[in-house]
Amino acid sequence: TAMTNHGHATCCGLAEVKFNLLPQKPEGVTSVCNGKNAFDLIEVDFITESEALIYWDTPLEEIPGFLFLYRIADEENEEEDWIEIETEEFEVYLEDLEPVTEYEYLIATECGAKPVFTDVMTFTTLETQVTSTENSRISKDKLRLYPNPTQSQFTLWYSSEMGGELNYSITNTQGQLLIQNNQRINPGVNKIMVNLAEVPNGMYIIESINVDQKIGL
Repeated sequence: TAMTNHGHATCCGLAEVKFNLLPQKPEGVTSVCNGKNAFDLIEVDFITESEALIYWDTPLEEIPGFLFLYRIADEENEEEDWIEIETEEFEVYLEDLEPVTEYEYLIATECGAKPVFTDVMTFTTLETQVTSTENSRISKDKLRLYPNPTQSQFTLWYSSEMGGELNYSITNTQGQLLIQNNQRINPGVNKIMVNLAEVPNGMYIIESINVDQKIGL
């Protein structure tokens, strides 16, 4: 090996080198750490002609992070390299995708020092749509909430072409105000974590408005 020369100065080398390895799916695994149990929520949202938001949840504890892999789905070219994204968050936001194109992806992590991963899943980007100049900016201001339903917290995901201030409030079905806050946002993608630990179980309504742009959502 590189560390041992077997007693001779000219005898050394590498025994094995591996690159770009994907976790190998073990056959017949029934452990709680298998891929089916490791991820209990996987959603694809905010799909446009060039963007997609993928988020997930897991019941596993002490997660070291995630490896997200995606590529264009092409049956004729199964050797297409996977694009890898390492993240500690429960989401990835993909940009610069090709319109009207099917992509395949999977998510991997570790459980008990062993790799676990989802099956290969797919999504398809939309066709490019031309909007009027008046509505083009408004159409690109997007708001998403996930996960929904949630047990303790959720993320407000807001994409805007301009900065500003986003005000949001949460009320119950009787109209009682429970949470009200505002957040300074920047051009591009913004994520706001909202804690619901002290809010009783039930159905709630969230309302928001971008004050600087005067756009209600």
